[in-house]
Amino acid sequence: MKTAPGVIAIVLLASIAIAQKAAATDDFGTSLCSTAASVPGPVFIAFDQSYTLYTLNITTGPNGGNVVTRRDITSAEVASICAEGIDAQAFPDSTVQGSYFPTAVEFYNAALDHYFVTTDAREISDLETGVHPGWKRTGQQFQIYVQDPTSPSGQFPLAPVCRYYGLPAFGLDTHFFSAFKEECDAVVAKWPDRWFLETPDAFGVHLPNSSDGTCPQGTSPLYRLFNNRPDVNHRYTMMLSIRDQMIAQSWIPEGFGAVGVAMCVRPI
Repeated sequence: MKTAPGVIAIVLLASIAIAQKAAATDDFGTSLCSTAASVPGPVFIAFDQSYTLYTLNITTGPNGGNVVTRRDITSAEVASICAEGIDAQAFPDSTVQGSYFPTAVEFYNAALDHYFVTTDAREISDLETGVHPGWKRTGQQFQIYVQDPTSPSGQFPLAPVCRYYGLPAFGLDTHFFSAFKEECDAVVAKWPDRWFLETPDAFGVHLPNSSDGTCPQGTSPLYRLFNNRPDVNHRYTMMLSIRDQMIAQSWIPEGFGAVGVAMCVRPI
């Protein structure tokens, strides 16, 4: 997604007049630009409860943690975005956060001893209400991406995550996720009758460095572990403590670097 110079990550800004109109009518999604968009988009633009224009900049602090700073945005910067032909749409900031960074919720089935993650609201509801019996929330989750808030020509574009389902007829009944095209292609090449490709783009993540497993600035590592059993199952976690716990139970870490980083997701 193309963004105007000086506006980074999620662009959190709004026109006060249009934001007030949107808030009064609940007509969120109103375009902030007077001309039609000519660049693929849109860029979601948020306003806070006081209708103040602002952006959030994420940098890395001295201790390696993320430092988030807020800066007020001028109407000239809004005009700059529109001038580039980008469709800037007004939303409440919480809606924008959810649009870019949905939550992947983890479930566990004790009878199967299997873990599963999903961002789909219908699947989450079905698992919680017993449509698919035996599944319970673990309390673990992580935030991923469905839209790329960075420029397509940026250094760290998003990678689509494929989602496969292992068929019960072969003793599987499990899901597998990968952000690497080579690995996604290998699944169907090696086991075309055992694994069904549900989607090549379940969600988006950033990729770790293949040499040392480090993640791009502003993202956090997601670890993948394999149960090393015929009834294949994987667990995906941001927590090193959970990673260590699973290894103690004979699960095998998979990924890059010393700790096995499989994907890079939004920091919690």
